[in-house]
Amino acid sequence: MSLALNIIAIALGLFLIQAVLRDAFETVILPRRPSQRRRITILYTRATWPVVRRLVRRLPAAAGEGLLNYSGPVWILGLIACWAAILIVAFALLGWGAGSHYYIAVGDPPEFLWDLYVSGTTLFTLGMGDVYPLSTAARVIAVSEAGVGLSLLALVIGYVPVLYNAFSRREVMVSLLDARAGSPPTAIELLRRGFDGVDAAPLVSMLSDFERWGAEVLEVYLSYPVVMYYRSQHDRQSWLAAVVAVADACALLTSAGDARLERQARFTFAVLRHLLIDITPYMGIEPHPPHETRIDATGIAAIEEQMLALGITIEDRATFATRLRATVDSYESLANGIGEWILTPIPPLLAPAVVVDDWEAGA
Repeated sequence: MSLALNIIAIALGLFLIQAVLRDAFETVILPRRPSQRRRITILYTRATWPVVRRLVRRLPAAAGEGLLNYSGPVWILGLIACWAAILIVAFALLGWGAGSHYYIAVGDPPEFLWDLYVSGTTLFTLGMGDVYPLSTAARVIAVSEAGVGLSLLALVIGYVPVLYNAFSRREVMVSLLDARAGSPPTAIELLRRGFDGVDAAPLVSMLSDFERWGAEVLEVYLSYPVVMYYRSQHDRQSWLAAVVAVADACALLTSAGDARLERQARFTFAVLRHLLIDITPYMGIEPHPPHETRIDATGIAAIEEQMLALGITIEDRATFATRLRATVDSYESLANGIGEWILTPIPPLLAPAVVVDDWEAGA
């Protein structure tokens, strides 16, 4: 093997090792959004998720939903396997570039396949004993890989509980919307159940809770984007439906201009729209408007009647429709694009004629 090939193999191996270690650090440890977008995690997601989406669309609805329920956990296992495979190849390149100085008990001459075998047994700390390093460089590579393997295992052990805790915190507020806004949640139903026409404090408090929830979900998704793919445990509920329903309610309140509710609605709306704006480009998702309009002239008229019946003041009815359309347009395509990407429909603005909550329907 020529010196040029040795140098190329070693350089490529070092590049792959730093890429995996940096990606693992940014995925598991780094508590903020990484600046680079060519990460292994992002590339892995964009390569595998479209395959899952095509498969789900070809399956019956129940089978497809069952597959999606496994998608989040399987994504983690696949990512860990991807990291391990790249590390095995990378350290094999280092060993190969260093001359493959190993003792092979079976007597075969050193080949790259033997370097892969040595790398795999070293990364997983198997210590088979049939092949072992002879030179100082080979020993350094073996010890370094064993350390990387143990470190990766420690990261994974700490990574999974963090994801589950983030998922559990997210689902608390999603579950609360079952009783507060129906299943699936809708903006009008949220206002109807949260405001009695006199006391605005309960609805303001609820919107404040969702302001904090939206900020937490935003930070979780930027640090641990896989949580976005975890499905909710209840039918007709999802984190995206919760975001859209509360954002719709805030859009109605800010467009109406009711002084009792408008201030907190603006704060909550800002956080939820920030959530949609940030994760859409970060995950490489293209915004798409819904195929069927969620707000037309008839719907706006019905919304006005229902809001007035609830005791919500509409400051200027002549411009209400224009303001509402402009506000909804500022986030609807983002939310629908995410919904199409993760195969989760966004809820309507108006509640159906008969609303049956999951807690009433039973298992």
